[in-house]
Amino acid sequence: MARKELKDDKFAEWMSGAFSFLKNRWKLVLRVLFCMAVIAGTLLLINLRRSEKELSAMRVLNKGEVLFREDKFSDAITIFEEVRRDFPNTVAGEIALIHIGESSCLLGELDEAEGVFNEYLTEYPGREFSPRAQEGLGYVMEERGKFREAIDAYRKVYENYPDSFLGPQAILSIARCYEAMKEWTEAKEAYEELLSLYPWSSSVTLARAYLDVVEWEIAQD
Repeated sequence: MARKELKDDKFAEWMSGAFSFLKNRWKLVLRVLFCMAVIAGTLLLINLRRSEKELSAMRVLNKGEVLFREDKFSDAITIFEEVRRDFPNTVAGEIALIHIGESSCLLGELDEAEGVFNEYLTEYPGREFSPRAQEGLGYVMEERGKFREAIDAYRKVYENYPDSFLGPQAILSIARCYEAMKEWTEAKEAYEELLSLYPWSSSVTLARAYLDVVEWEIAQD
């Protein structure tokens, strides 16, 4: 028998066996296909419901953000807390937590703000708003007059999140803290670090202006 005919016979035999298998076990096959369809449909439904949940959460979040822009921080916090309570495990809930911390800062509720920022960093490590939470901790310490702790917190913004756009702002804050302690040489080094690390930043012009002031202070000593 030729090799081609042998291959054809084996293929025909395999097809016959496969058909016989399906014929004898068609109920099992149908059940498997049905289960696969149910799973696919369930996953699709979950994604749709999740999308609807996110949209609903964002609508409520937007109400709080409007109040925030109107400087109605207490009312805004109430809305943000509603988002956290009613829409857990959503992006809106994550954003709401950051807004609660920032609103608390602006209300002068520093203990509350510190707790919220730490909660964010614990619950959402390495996420999009982590640099904002870290910067918020620096602001809290600076407002308390704890400048060295503030410097440590601000430094983590650009050390832990080197790609964050908040890096230049964090270094400006570090320099400001050194100036508050009249440590002019350290402030000068901070401004120079900003110019070195972020030469493209819009903060460069401001840093150069402050650098001139700091160098003048150093010359007076």
